[in-house]
Amino acid sequence: MEQVREAQAARGLDLAQRGFAARLRAYGPILVAVIIGALRHGERLGWALESRALGAGPRRTEYRPLRLRSDDVIAFAGLALILLGAILLRLL
Repeated sequence: MEQVREAQAARGLDLAQRGFAARLRAYGPILVAVIIGALRHGERLGWALESRALGAGPRRTEYRPLRLRSDDVIAFAGLALILLGAILLRLL
């Protein structure tokens, strides 16, 4: 909250020269910014914990080597033909 309040003060918000009720109303946008920051921080923290598999079960994943199959070769050949066709259309 201190960072947001200092940022608002740098933008010209002067709470010291206001009355009590005006100061309470002026804290509204500051509280909204603080709540939004807290929600964003919580979401990022959740993503970090999830990426580290916090709370995952005892069963671990296994390493599975990738192999080039015939479907992959066919897809690569099709993409190569599409790229070649696009280059030929661009040159013409």
